[in-house]
Amino acid sequence: MQPSHPLDLIKHTLASGLPSLSVEQRQAEARLLGESVFKLPYSALLSKPADFFATERFQSAWANLHSLLEDRINNRVPLQYLLGEAWFLGRPFSVSPAVLIPRPETELLVEKGLELIKSSTETAMNTPFRWADVGTGSGCIAISLALALQEQYPNLPFQGVATDNSANALAVASSNAEKFNLTTEAIHFALADVLEPVSSDEKSPQSLDLIISNPPYISPALAITLSAEVLHHEPASALFAENEGFEVVERLIEQAVVALNPDGFLLMEVGSGMAKTVAGWKLTQSNFAVLSVWSDYSGHERFLTLQRKKKV
Repeated sequence: MQPSHPLDLIKHTLASGLPSLSVEQRQAEARLLGESVFKLPYSALLSKPADFFATERFQSAWANLHSLLEDRINNRVPLQYLLGEAWFLGRPFSVSPAVLIPRPETELLVEKGLELIKSSTETAMNTPFRWADVGTGSGCIAISLALALQEQYPNLPFQGVATDNSANALAVASSNAEKFNLTTEAIHFALADVLEPVSSDEKSPQSLDLIISNPPYISPALAITLSAEVLHHEPASALFAENEGFEVVERLIEQAVVALNPDGFLLMEVGSGMAKTVAGWKLTQSNFAVLSVWSDYSGHERFLTLQRKKKV
């Protein structure tokens, strides 16, 4: 029998169209879709009888709900794109197919960055801390870092730059910065290939204390292993890199040698199995000290903390 209550309908439709979803995932998606469409808290929706949703007031919402479910099931559009937002470190960031959907693991990158900032600024609170987020996408890393600095170190002057090779991505990131009341003095957004500006009006970031990045690192050969949600909807330029996924990482390291101050940090997220390989590169060893290779929530070593060596 077809469920009559909208929330049951959503869960039933998701279960039949996306059987790989767990019960918890179906419940979560039903909650988010219901709240988005009917503009009511989930707790309030649960208490409403089925005929409440059949009123003229909710007819357009019904149509919208069916459209969203069709996109979610038939086209495998990620839920975050349907909702127009994704949560990162407790904040809702606007997202679109122009940017990657923020992942929980990447929150670890921001947390580690804050640890490095704390350790490196304890004796230099009067000197502006200069940092760059490379491949900013939605701006979730740069914006979260800037907001945390404002909250935790209100007396620390800082200057951030967030780069991306997509103008559409930078538009999303800039919009998110405005949403969280960050000025261009706090974060400057620049169209760049890694750290090299695309426009002749821009200058390459120099004298940085920290570079933080979640660059493209998936080998094109692994495309067939990705879910339809990722492969067909998230931007390929933010996912894939040549040379078995190492191409952008290599250029980031080469450019970081020039952009970082001596003792400056390069903090990166890479693919599973790549961190130790990067840590063993001769280029890395000759210009950086490998401070740590560390793991995501699943125990996969996917993060590196490198420190620029002082010139001899």
